[in-house]
Formats: sequence, C-alpha cells, structure tokens
Amino acid sequence: MSAYFTIKSILVVLGLVGSFGYFFIQSRRLIHLMITVSGRKNFPVDRLALRLSILFKEVLLQSRVRQKRLPGLAHTLIFFGFIAVLPHTIELMIAGIFPGFSFASIVPGIYVRYALLADILALLTLVLPAVCGLIVTFFICYFFLFPALFPTPNDVLHINWFLKPFLQPNDKLPVIIAYKWKEGRK
Repeated sequence: MSAYFTIKSILVVLGLVGSFGYFFIQSRRLIHLMITVSGRKNFPVDRLALRLSILFKEVLLQSRVRQKRLPGLAHTLIFFGFIAVLPHTIELMIAGIFPGFSFASIVPGIYVRYALLADILALLTLVLPAVCGLIVTFFICYFFLFPALFPTPNDVLHINWFLKPFLQPNDKLPVIIAYKWKEGRK
C-alpha cells in the first residue's frame, strides 16, 4: 500500500506541475503579446482606491450581474459556490501529495463552519438554478410557445369524454380541473 501512495503522490505532483507550468507558459505568452502591441507604453496605476472598490463591488460582490433578477441570482450562487469549493479543492490537491492531510486537523473550529457553509452553497448552486430554469421554461411554453398544448376550460369536455370510462360515478376530477384552469387562464 505504501508503494501505491508513493506512486500516486508522484503522479499528482507531476500533474500539478504540468498544469501550472502550462498555465504560466500561456500567461507569459499573452503578457508578452500585450506588451509588444503598439499603443500606450506606460500603464498608470493611479486611482488605486477606485480600482480596488470596483474590483470588490463588480467581481467579488457581483453587483452588475445581479441587476438581472433570476439569472443574476443563479450566477451569483454559482460564483459563490465555486468560491466555497475552492479551499476543498486546494485541500484535495495537498492530500494527493501528502495522504491524510486535512485542514480539519489544523483549524477544526473554522473547518466545521466552512464545511457547513460549503454544503449549503453547493446545494443552492445545484438546486436553485435548476428549479428557476424549469419554472421559467414552463411559463415560456405555457404562455408564449405552446398554449394549445395545455388544457383550457373548453378542453374539459374532451377530457370528460376521454376519462369517462375510467371514472367512478361520483368522481369530480374533470370539474376540478376545469375550475383550476379557468382561474389560472384569466
């Protein structure tokens, strides 16, 4: 088993070095390309407080994205979900090199709170956009694209005729359907 962990650790180190190395090579190439493009040579670093406040509001708090209600909320939850998962990803990378490593052994009090927050954000990241997408899709189909596919009170006669062999004499299901759809389609 010791050989397995040794080989796995070496492979993880090689994978991480290769991935980060490729990233830095591509970044260096892009930075070199930006420097060699003609234009203004000096890059002023003035208005640092303004730049940092824009970074905080626009990037970290997602203020511009949240102007659109549902897509903005979904995007913000996904963004914070990724931010919440980032420490766990780093922990997995370190545990790939040093088996048995966990942040829980270093900072147990903070780690418990982080794990709870990460689980909540991961759940919201998965569930909320899917539910919102299904609701929006249903309403678009119902009101705009295919209104003929959904029954209206006039269609209840056809539903009655179709369901008649399957209903008991005292069943009121088609009447309830007609009432609900009549109320909803006003």
